[in-house]
Amino acid sequence: MSRLAARQPGLVAALAAAGAIAAGCVMATRAHGGEPNALGERLYRQGILASGEPVRARLIGDVPAQGAQLVCAGCHGRSGLGSGEGRIFMPPVTGTILYRPREIRRKQLYDARTLRPAYTDATLARAIRDGVDPAGRPLDPMMPRYALSDADLASLIAYLKTLSSAPSPGVTESHIRFATVIAGEVAGRARKSVLDVLEAFVESKNADTRRETTLARRSPFHKAAHYEAYRKWALDVWELEGPPDAWPAQLEAHYAREPVFAVIGGVGAGSWAPVHAFCERNEVPCLLPNTDLPVLAERDFYTLYFTRGMALEAEVLARHLDDRRPAAPIVQVYRAEPRGAAAAAALRSALASRGARALRDEVIEPGEPAGPALGRALANGTGPALVLWLDDRDLPPLDRLAGAERVYLSSTLAGGLPREIPRDLDGRVYAVHPYHLPEEAASRLRAMASWLRGRRVAVGDERLQANTLFTANLVAQALKHVRSNFHRDYFVQRIEHIFDGMVTPAAYPKASLGPNQRYASKGAYLVRAVRNANGEVDAESEWVVP
Repeated sequence: MSRLAARQPGLVAALAAAGAIAAGCVMATRAHGGEPNALGERLYRQGILASGEPVRARLIGDVPAQGAQLVCAGCHGRSGLGSGEGRIFMPPVTGTILYRPREIRRKQLYDARTLRPAYTDATLARAIRDGVDPAGRPLDPMMPRYALSDADLASLIAYLKTLSSAPSPGVTESHIRFATVIAGEVAGRARKSVLDVLEAFVESKNADTRRETTLARRSPFHKAAHYEAYRKWALDVWELEGPPDAWPAQLEAHYAREPVFAVIGGVGAGSWAPVHAFCERNEVPCLLPNTDLPVLAERDFYTLYFTRGMALEAEVLARHLDDRRPAAPIVQVYRAEPRGAAAAAALRSALASRGARALRDEVIEPGEPAGPALGRALANGTGPALVLWLDDRDLPPLDRLAGAERVYLSSTLAGGLPREIPRDLDGRVYAVHPYHLPEEAASRLRAMASWLRGRRVAVGDERLQANTLFTANLVAQALKHVRSNFHRDYFVQRIEHIFDGMVTPAAYPKASLGPNQRYASKGAYLVRAVRNANGEVDAESEWVVP
């Protein structure tokens, strides 16, 4: 089905009667048994025929269309279990549903249009090509009529029959298993902050405080499916040791011992790339890890991040610099370690893409002090616009930087916003800040503090704790929405659908997810530090989306 059709309110009735057009567009995953039908998968997800050509069809008024407009997953979801937007609902198109008669729900008792026989291979082929349902009724004119060869059609139908046909690994009748990843040399406080919250959440969840077990047995018909999804949680902690190139084997070993339904939260020192690659390869959802170095891959499906990390901060700064066009040369100073190097590379790339003039790099090599690089940055006459990708160990007192026209910091690396500003730099120190501003953060964290106290969890790294609690609550809510459809692809779809409605606070402002979006917070504050009449530092801020 096309995205164009999904926007038409009149399409709903036709979808309820049919659901067959996207039935030709199906998915079978390696994780759910059997090898995937690669041709059917490609046609479902990308709208590409076996020949490599884009799929073609005709829409309302005999209008020709091809390719991306006809991608079935765009409306019915990668899982084939349906999706919705506003008041428009796209029904499931899995073989297990289409190949049986449509079930009548109470509200549909007096609507004969909701009835249809089960599809067969022949009637499904006719629906895909000619737009006619099994009862001989025409589908809505907005539904595409696909021009498919017999071979392509056979691939789609074969693929349909395996689409979300069995629950994903990590789920039993009584339990659902998750893992959280501690990747590399994570500081003890950070590790404890993440694990304390997750373990307390799982303990509380499994205490059955909302009587889910009883409700699953005794709930009324209209709520039965909602509570049937209830399972006790099991949580594994996957500790990754040694250099990152040793992590893939460790991840595979953990997964081989006990498959999990999803990886939730976690925290990493360095790049998240090995974990990301493992999850994409094994089709395991990886939800909102705490990392400053996420993988920048918009088209990957299973890994969702809070932000683009250091790359986002650099892109925000690039937009600011491009808008302001400082007269002084731009010099960035960074240590040759993963976060600083990633930020510096991203800033260089972002400025180049905007046509801005080149900037100069001053690199602090491993084992070297920061002083010489900072001295070189401030030398050569004109005071530069100085970008410091430095953490609190390397960051000098700001009064030593008075020769700079402006100073730009990363609050992530610096450990927070500047608290003291020398008079010579009043109004000339800026910080890229991807988190809630201090007053807003304090307000939002009060609710989390109450939750921590109620479970006797000590306050640690509040950002990590807030993010972890948000992730755990998001997972719990999404599981209610999957009902008994324990398929990882559908689980990710539900995450996308409910994310914006979450009330549990996380550390990042303006976070939002939509279909196929993989980074929730799309911008950051650019905070300008200004001394007030009392000599205290006030923060003037603007929200910047690159």
